[in-house]
Amino acid sequence: MRQYKLYEGKGNDCLTLENVDKPVIKRSTDVIVKIHALSLNARDHQFTNGIYALPVPEGGAVVTSDAAGEVVEVGSEVSDFKIGDRAEHTSPKQIGNAIGFSAVGTASEFMLVNQEDILPMPSHMSYEEGATLPIACGTAWNSLYGSAKTIQSGDTVVCMGTGGVAVFTAAIALGAGARVIMTSSSDDKVEEVRKHLGALITSPDRFLTLNRKKHKETDKEVVRLNGGERADFLVEIGGIRTLPASIRSVKKSGLIALVGYLSDQHGEEGPTEGERLPELTSNVAKELLFSGAIVKGTYCCNREQMRQMHTAFEQTKFHPIIDKVFEFDQLKEAYDYAQSGDHLGKIVVKVASS
Repeated sequence: MRQYKLYEGKGNDCLTLENVDKPVIKRSTDVIVKIHALSLNARDHQFTNGIYALPVPEGGAVVTSDAAGEVVEVGSEVSDFKIGDRAEHTSPKQIGNAIGFSAVGTASEFMLVNQEDILPMPSHMSYEEGATLPIACGTAWNSLYGSAKTIQSGDTVVCMGTGGVAVFTAAIALGAGARVIMTSSSDDKVEEVRKHLGALITSPDRFLTLNRKKHKETDKEVVRLNGGERADFLVEIGGIRTLPASIRSVKKSGLIALVGYLSDQHGEEGPTEGERLPELTSNVAKELLFSGAIVKGTYCCNREQMRQMHTAFEQTKFHPIIDKVFEFDQLKEAYDYAQSGDHLGKIVVKVASS
């Protein structure tokens, strides 16, 4: 079978396509899944470029974290799945055992997993759609339901950008009866999101937009759009350069789910000079101290949260936004496209024919 490995984090060209033996059942609770599709997350190209929180392990890593596929073999004590079931990978219990990094990833034609590491896919979704859920959608769900403060009908949620986490957050928030303020530098992308989520937008004031290029003081525009009040939730993807304005955008005891640090990589949201970073860090500390806001590092969700997420999507018949689908031998091109930031929603790679 074919799989992609990374031996050094020096760019997407370091991805290596290899031919290896197909995995075999080793334990009684093992399952072998034929991977039909995988999807990419920001952390995938961060890993190939050596800027993720985890280093490339000795001996290399089979890359990518999200996938959906068909159960083709089961161990003698597997009770949750049978041959032919459609399944998707769950999130790792610990970041140190992250799939696609220190643990074997999903960029492979077949994958050996424990039955506790997969869940049945939502029945109304394709393999390509199911492959988008574990990391990005799990992070979005955890952002709104993973703390003591959970989203309520009538809350306001600020979604930064139009990538996978932002679009999933918007869908989940709208489904819960909340108002969404989506920020982006592209009006066209936001309008595409509006069209896709149209069935969930029950009135015009439920989905509002904020162009970051037109409104440099995004916190003031959030308050204006929200009728003079700060937001209840904000999903932060930018990092140190956008966090001060995000803190000013939420209420006292409002929750900021810190899910990424894209501006720290690209310098898109502010100065990139190293000498400014101490000043920016100091500003964050001051803003947070006097705001009373809560900032929580958030990634993925647990198995039970994924079950809840699936149930919600079954009820609303939500379909993820897929920007582009690549073939398996185009994985490097898919990584380059993901790294460009030009996509809307998720990027999917087909591994096996459906």
